[in-house]
Amino acid sequence: MNKVIPGSFGKFIVVIMIISVILMLAPLIVVTGASFNPVKMTFPPDGFSLKWYGELAGNSEFTRAALVSLVLGLLASITSSLLGLSAAMGLRYCTGKVRSIVNGMMLSPMFIPSIVAGLALYQISYMVFGAKPIWILLFGHILLTIPFPLRTIAANLESLPLSLDEAAMSVGAKPTRVVMSILLPLIKPGFFAGWLLAFVTSWNDFNISIFLSKPKFYPLSIEIYQYLLYQYSPILAAMSVTLIIFTIIVVLFMNKFFGLSGVTGVNSK
Repeated sequence: MNKVIPGSFGKFIVVIMIISVILMLAPLIVVTGASFNPVKMTFPPDGFSLKWYGELAGNSEFTRAALVSLVLGLLASITSSLLGLSAAMGLRYCTGKVRSIVNGMMLSPMFIPSIVAGLALYQISYMVFGAKPIWILLFGHILLTIPFPLRTIAANLESLPLSLDEAAMSVGAKPTRVVMSILLPLIKPGFFAGWLLAFVTSWNDFNISIFLSKPKFYPLSIEIYQYLLYQYSPILAAMSVTLIIFTIIVVLFMNKFFGLSGVTGVNSK
């Protein structure tokens, strides 16, 4: 049964919701309008032109940076999701101080400012290798994203009683079979949600990438920063609109093949 908040308080809540939606959509409207401005970054636009989208498609620096961010995000999110899955499975059978220590160590990147972690990795890479190897950036992103799949997978596992594992092993199932055939199918939504959070975190990261990335291997966030240092044109707005469209496509794909409830926890029915 749907519940409606009566009276003036209910109207107040509705007004707040409308204002919140407007505040969320306003930047998107401004950026979209500015991307069609034929001359400069202003809103409302002085005219209509797809010039900046054409320049974006032909900009090799942004294309290369987007590819770097995509590959980096996929590698970091997949690796951190597998590590988070392994850690969550181990924590399921741990108790006492061991569980607290391991859990605290795995979640520590959430409590350490990423700019501090980036600076520390930068110093370590020069102390040990005398330079910044390419893989140190991937390592930094894995370190940054591990807590997200760990927490979502662990939360899913905590909802499954240990008696489920014991019942399967009592009829001869080995621990590996229990994990692969019983637990993994049940925690698939949590695993996918953790992977998605890890990918988004890696894609949006700036603080670690600014220390560990190298020329010709800049992620998109660093390439945008480098561009803003010298010029400010609607090509950035065109890129923002392109990323918004890409996000919409990803959400539609998720809804079709995984279901949004697997990520948001909200039943779409």
